[in-house]
Amino acid sequence: MKGFRELLKLHLAEQDAWTARKSQERLGRRISELDERIGGAQAKVDQSKAKSEEIATARRALEGDAADLEETRKKYHTQLMEAKTNEVYRTLLAEIEAAAERISEKESAILELMEKDEGIQATLTEAQTELTTAQAETNEELADLRGQVDELEVVRLAAQEKVDVAREDVPANFLRGYDRISASRDGKALAEVEASNCLACRVSVRPQVWVDLLKMQQLHYCPGCGRMLYRRENLEGLVPPEQLKKDAGDDGASNDEPEATSDAPAGEDSPAPAGAGGNGA
Repeated sequence: MKGFRELLKLHLAEQDAWTARKSQERLGRRISELDERIGGAQAKVDQSKAKSEEIATARRALEGDAADLEETRKKYHTQLMEAKTNEVYRTLLAEIEAAAERISEKESAILELMEKDEGIQATLTEAQTELTTAQAETNEELADLRGQVDELEVVRLAAQEKVDVAREDVPANFLRGYDRISASRDGKALAEVEASNCLACRVSVRPQVWVDLLKMQQLHYCPGCGRMLYRRENLEGLVPPEQLKKDAGDDGASNDEPEATSDAPAGEDSPAPAGAGGNGA
């Protein structure tokens, strides 16, 4: 059937691009996990530093207040020595005592902040140790993972170029049906049949379909997942010979749950399906 092998070429190229993309996504998830670990440790360090800085700011303010009060107390002392009346003397003495009391309160508050900062500094040290450990344990892996992602991007782009070329050779009616199925099946419009079973969803196809697929005279669709079907023998000349001898089930398709779909999912834009007894184009 004209166009079937071209469809297989497109499928193989798209699966190479799909595999590279999925591998990148898997590696990306791992990279995110490691970045989150480092980011979490860094956040703890930043949080502890911020708290310590808040305490330092508050302490400087208290120390400034205490210094101002001390200057005021000294001024009252000077005035006390020059007091002319008992009333003025008593008033200044009260002011001196009040200033001293307020200085004591400021100093107590400063000591409390210092004690609090000691605890924060201990937490900061632990957080910095955690960050250093996380970086030491993940930096090498992150570099390796990012290198793999870059390598896979080269593979993906090369595969995508093959996809673009292959699409030009596929008949338009085949391509419309292919794209529709691919869009609803995570980019996998074709599925291999092995021993009369669709390897994507494990639904059985009629024995006659199994036989007809070898002739490549018409399109057949899986009654379960709706994908276009092919046999491994159809790939002869399109893949290395050793790949034709792989264990069954290694066609890269996802394991879909069977659906209550028609044997003819392709619609008016695609050749008539033959997965359930109908004759295809």
